[in-house]
Amino acid sequence: MIREKAEKILPAIGIDMHLKGAQYIVYIMELFEEGWEWKTVKTMILYEKVARKYKVTCGAVERSIRYAFGEALSRGNLKMLSKYLDTTETQNRKLLESLYMNLVKYKTPKEHLEETRKETIQMLRFVKTEAERLLENLEKENPYDLGEP
Repeated sequence: MIREKAEKILPAIGIDMHLKGAQYIVYIMELFEEGWEWKTVKTMILYEKVARKYKVTCGAVERSIRYAFGEALSRGNLKMLSKYLDTTETQNRKLLESLYMNLVKYKTPKEHLEETRKETIQMLRFVKTEAERLLENLEKENPYDLGEP
C-alpha cells in the first residue's frame, strides 16, 4: 500500500519515477512500513540494504536519492512539497523520514472513500438493529392502549 502512495506522490512533488533515486525512495518507504527497526537504523545501513537489492554501491544509492530530492526541491510543486516534505533540513535522512510520516498521515481519496464506506455500513447496521428493536417493542405493546380501565 505504501508503494502505491509513494509512486503517486513522488511525481506530484517533482520526482520523476524513471529516476533510480525514486525507486530507491519507494523501497525505503516499504522498509519503513515493514518494521520500526528500519526507521531507527543509521542511514548507511539503509543504503546498504538498497544497494544489495539493486546491485549498486552505497554511494550510488546516496547520490541517486540526493539527486531525486534535489530535483524536487529545485523544480517541484511547492504546495505538494510543503505537504509531504519538511524542507527545513535537506539531508536525505530527514527528507525520507518526513516523506514517510506524511505518506502515512495523509489519506488518498480512495482510502478516504473506503473509510467513509466502512463507517456508513457500520452506522446503517446500528440503525437497522435499533429500528428492529423499536418495531419489536411496538408490536408487543398495544399502541392504542392509553392505560385507562
